[in-house]
Amino acid sequence: MKVPRRMRYRARTALVLLACCASGSVCALPAQVGRPGVRQPARRVQSPPAGPVTLKMRVEGGYVTADLRSVPLQRALEELAARTGIVFELGMQDTATASVSLYRVDLREAIERVASDHDCIYYYGHDAQGQERLEFVRVFSRARNVQQPSLIYIGTGVITKTGDDSIDTPEQALKVLSAGGDVEARQRAVEVLAASKTDISAKALAAAAEDPDPEVRAAAVEGLAALGDRSGIPIVVKALKDKHPGVRHSAITAVALLGDSRELQYLRSVLLILVFGIRPGLRAASGGEMPRETSAAIDAAVLNAYRAASAGFPCEIKGRGKPKMMRWEQVDRCLNDAANKVDWPAFSRQLESARSASAAITPSEFNAAVEASLSEHALPYESVFIVKSKDEILLPLTNSLLRFVPDEALTGFHVTDKVGTRVGTFTGLYSYERSGGLASANMFRLVLFQYTDKDGHVQSSSDRLLLDSFGVPWKDARIKKGFRLTMEKLQLENPSR
Repeated sequence: MKVPRRMRYRARTALVLLACCASGSVCALPAQVGRPGVRQPARRVQSPPAGPVTLKMRVEGGYVTADLRSVPLQRALEELAARTGIVFELGMQDTATASVSLYRVDLREAIERVASDHDCIYYYGHDAQGQERLEFVRVFSRARNVQQPSLIYIGTGVITKTGDDSIDTPEQALKVLSAGGDVEARQRAVEVLAASKTDISAKALAAAAEDPDPEVRAAAVEGLAALGDRSGIPIVVKALKDKHPGVRHSAITAVALLGDSRELQYLRSVLLILVFGIRPGLRAASGGEMPRETSAAIDAAVLNAYRAASAGFPCEIKGRGKPKMMRWEQVDRCLNDAANKVDWPAFSRQLESARSASAAITPSEFNAAVEASLSEHALPYESVFIVKSKDEILLPLTNSLLRFVPDEALTGFHVTDKVGTRVGTFTGLYSYERSGGLASANMFRLVLFQYTDKDGHVQSSSDRLLLDSFGVPWKDARIKKGFRLTMEKLQLENPSR
């Protein structure tokens, strides 16, 4: 009788299994043999025992010097990517670590030794000068039974770190703060200085409290509190009115730790501002304190106006030209549209209602209080504009921008003209009225500026329309309060009456 092919195949398989079992080899029972389409559980790679992690690395002239101890491989490759511009491909579930010391070894050898239990495939390209450079590395674990359901790509393709970025001593921390490193590095520098508790640390922390990034300012304020030195109280008290809530929270804690009854009383006043919108410090010209209810009503009306004006913020602004300058027409449109969103008649009525409730306040006193509130709540440029350009870019000093900028916001900023020449430093504003033309009887107010040239002489911008004739650095201006609503359209009682 002829035996079917399927049965002959099964018989041969059974004989092989019996032979394996009889010889003492590992024998899998039929129920344990993997069936097509059924995934078997993978054996996980055993990670080395955890220990103190050390990661120090420097890349100079294509050579790597490093000290790695128990560093996750992914973290080590992230550091290499940031310092070399190489992009790495790695299995997402790769749990290997790296422990190695390197001294001026070339990039390829450094990668092989960092990923010593892995295989690597290297891809080369050419830089702008036509020189061959390593661009991409695929890293494979040698543990073949490890499942890698997905891959991660490490690095951006450009160098984002240079030098020795470790911050362990006050000297290194001072160097990082003076060089203006990234936010994370400056925060770490502030923490190191706070822990060192020296006179130099106190001065450096006081300077860091003015940092443009709120994370660093908050860390500096907390560092001053950690030092326990009451000489830092004026800086901490100033931070109570910081525009960022995180900085204010740190300052409140710091004042509570450092302050005496006088500072705590001031803290109470500031909390009235932050929580209830009440400014008890306004005083009438007659010498008496302005009623809190009036101050609160003024602030409420002003905040409503700013809330309406900022409905379209932030505006995305593009740049052009050389030197690169933000497009003046987009800047002007953004600011003028914002002012036009305010319901000025309703704003005026709200203010007049607040004034009529305090008969003892003169129109001059009331208008001064409104001016003070408008300045207090002015918006920083970084809340008004979004600028995505990675290049150095200038904020154009247009007539519209100057119309809304607070008096002291740009004082001392370097002014650059349209062709890229630095003409001097911003000194102040002035304005005058001019007609709309020979055939028009309409008058309008033109706001211009003055600057101090390199010889110390005060110069005027011009008596014409300013579009993109002059600019100041955006990187410096962005944190300044730059959009302040004016009183031009308010219909309030004239102080002269």
